[in-house]
Amino acid sequence: MVRKEILIASVLTVAGFAVGYWLLPEEADVARMEVRDYNYNDPEQLFEARFRDGDHSVDVVQQLVRIHTNTGNIDRAIEVLRTYVEENPQDTTALKQLGQLYQFAQRYEDYMAILEARAEGTKDPVVLTEMSQLYNFFQQTEQQKITLQRLYEVEEGSNPQTIRDLVSFYSVDKDFANVARLSEDLFTKHPEEYLYEDAVAHTNALLEMDEEQQAVELVQNWRKMGRSSDEETAFLVDMLHYQGAPSHARTILSTIPDEEIYASPDLLHSYLLVMVAEGHQDDAYRLLSTLYERNELPEMLLPDLMYMAAANGNTERFHELREKSGLTRLPENQLADIWISSRRSNQTSVMRAVSQHVSQSAPNDYPLLRTLILIDERSPG
Repeated sequence: MVRKEILIASVLTVAGFAVGYWLLPEEADVARMEVRDYNYNDPEQLFEARFRDGDHSVDVVQQLVRIHTNTGNIDRAIEVLRTYVEENPQDTTALKQLGQLYQFAQRYEDYMAILEARAEGTKDPVVLTEMSQLYNFFQQTEQQKITLQRLYEVEEGSNPQTIRDLVSFYSVDKDFANVARLSEDLFTKHPEEYLYEDAVAHTNALLEMDEEQQAVELVQNWRKMGRSSDEETAFLVDMLHYQGAPSHARTILSTIPDEEIYASPDLLHSYLLVMVAEGHQDDAYRLLSTLYERNELPEMLLPDLMYMAAANGNTERFHELREKSGLTRLPENQLADIWISSRRSNQTSVMRAVSQHVSQSAPNDYPLLRTLILIDERSPG
């Protein structure tokens, strides 16, 4: 017999057919040995004939699936195995093998149907994980969320990634109660896996639910874990400030030594925002000025000091800082405030600096400020 080249490097065996070979006529025994030796011409004809005659036994199906997968005829292997599965729905291993053949043939919708059949009532996390991934592939978000919830229950919260995936879905749905519940589960059961992104989602959920004190305690506990950078802490502090109240932000900042705050641009900026929100603009300006004069002010906060200097009428400090950092880093609303306050106090040199900066910018930059300047320049007096 002619030996055929194997077209598939990894043979897909029907592992579930662990039934053992039945006693068959001698001709079938010979055919089976030829299958083992990869001589497929005569065995294929023999087993196909038996299959057509209605012999859908494990042995016949097993040999046909092996022949057709090794010769690259996956569609025929699927057809044979599907017939067996339809006649033997209780054979879950054969069902799993059929799913693998669908997957190998890139027939993912058929593969999904097999997974759904296998998943009915199952507590196998592997099956549920595969289902979730395939639902994600087909962008069936609601089905994926339901599957993830089942997976979470089966795993009893033991897999942090499952919890995190569910949190993402509930965050999109704005289901903050479930976000908070699952995030707390992640924090309690897997503190070593609890990341900054988890803290942000968790804090946001608590604030959206008006659980502001719990949000403050969460940020405090997150900081105690020692994995939060200054930038991350500042972001959480700003969340407490703007979604809660400035006093909540101050609660966190009060636990950080002043020298650490002053040395960190992110923390110092958050601290200044709290001071201004609480009505202590003069104190904020004095603090920035002191740090600047001691050459300890972080460079990224020079625009803040420049803005405050203009607001406080210190034109000399304003121009000194403008020469160092320019006006490009000031947002339009702050430049507009500088323009308005300078006009009221007749700080013409500041107004000229703002007007010159705007005129040298791209035509589409500062549309509101351009209008404001145009109106003031055309107004009498």
